[in-house]
Amino acid sequence: MRAEQLVALFEFGGTSLLSMLASEEPRITREQEILADIVHALIYPLGLKSELVLFLLNNGRLPHLGDEKPPWKYRGWLLPAVQQCDSRTIGRWATYLRIMETCQLPAELPSLDFASGEGTIRYHDPRVQLDEDPPLENSKRRRGRRKPERPILSNGESGKAAAIKQLERACEHIGSHVGYGFAVGNLIEWLAFGLGVHAEECEAEVRMSDEVCEHLYRTLDLWPLMVAPYDYLGYIKSLYKGRGYDPAGFFPTPPSVATAGAQMLFTGLDPREAMLKSVHDCCVGTGVLLLAASNHSLILSGQDIQRECVLGTLIQGALYAPWLSFPFPKPLIEALRESAGPAGTDVPAQEYPAGVQLNLFPNDKPPVAAGGEQTIGKLKGV
Repeated sequence: MRAEQLVALFEFGGTSLLSMLASEEPRITREQEILADIVHALIYPLGLKSELVLFLLNNGRLPHLGDEKPPWKYRGWLLPAVQQCDSRTIGRWATYLRIMETCQLPAELPSLDFASGEGTIRYHDPRVQLDEDPPLENSKRRRGRRKPERPILSNGESGKAAAIKQLERACEHIGSHVGYGFAVGNLIEWLAFGLGVHAEECEAEVRMSDEVCEHLYRTLDLWPLMVAPYDYLGYIKSLYKGRGYDPAGFFPTPPSVATAGAQMLFTGLDPREAMLKSVHDCCVGTGVLLLAASNHSLILSGQDIQRECVLGTLIQGALYAPWLSFPFPKPLIEALRESAGPAGTDVPAQEYPAGVQLNLFPNDKPPVAAGGEQTIGKLKGV
């Protein structure tokens, strides 16, 4: 987004950016260009009138500690960090934004390995150089044996190990304040609001104190989760389910099984044809099946009876597959289908699924109507 595109935004309160474009030939500094790019990337998932976008336009920066309103009170405040990490690793947010802008399908989607969690990046910015494994002594080196390629963090841990440690520490800290049975649920609510997948009016759902929120703001690092994609929330949720209320008996699908299923489903399809095939998971859990399908498809949807599961899916979608958490508008999908011809038209235009839904059962039991058929109440926009 450049100067002429930013002018249209200022009627919504961007006074500080308006001043720098007051001249007929505005001069944009590198810092202002970065700010414009951040605003541009946030408009599609959050909307032009979101509090975070308006703060950026008015103040020329992201919210900081010490502001009257702390950063974690802004819906979507984590998205700029995720998008920055994505630009240096997997490139899926860049793919999502490019499709939104150009209304054209890419040649292929960035492919992620959710099965291993070792952090191998198959498709990334070639300018990013990952640290190499430390050399072994000659006496300990084995010929013909090679370590798997993976990003190494500064402390020598793989991305998966560091990510799990981050989430476990966060849950332990939350649990020490609100009870360990509520630790995972509170962490999921906090991340969901920070990534903008919460409804605007659901800010009150984050019931943790400002002290706990500030601790998470200072200590929780999403970089390990980005360099080693995995079903982390499924792992953490199953790890802590013995400490809390789990009436549905949640158990995560192994990522290797999800990957194998996606490969069988899309075998033999042209990549561009596969992108327009729709995938729906009726028991979505934390979204591992849809994450595996995101290597092939741009039209993903799901449903579940547990709020935590639905939010967990949307969180991991915001990290790894933006088109899952922020679905493409129906007119854009229709335009992509028209440009692609007859390939991949498996769903009528009026029946496109939209994101992930929460199916609510009173007292966690589906009501039975006359005749024995189960009736399901749907709540959209969790």
